[in-house]
Amino acid sequence: MECCITCGRELVSDEIGLSKKLINRGATEFKCIACLSAYYQVSEQRLHELAAQYRAQGCTLFDE
Repeated sequence: MECCITCGRELVSDEIGLSKKLINRGATEFKCIACLSAYYQVSEQRLHELAAQYRAQGCTLFDE
């Protein structure tokens, strides 16, 4: 079980994938959608859209 390094919330796979895609592919610590949203100053909805876009493009960080 992975937890957000900022708020401690348990993460889902998309949040881990987004952290790796947006921060560092080799990361071992991750942020949840809410903390990524605050960090990058974008809406949570936009981050969900990005995750869906990356998955559709075949990005292996978003395998289900």
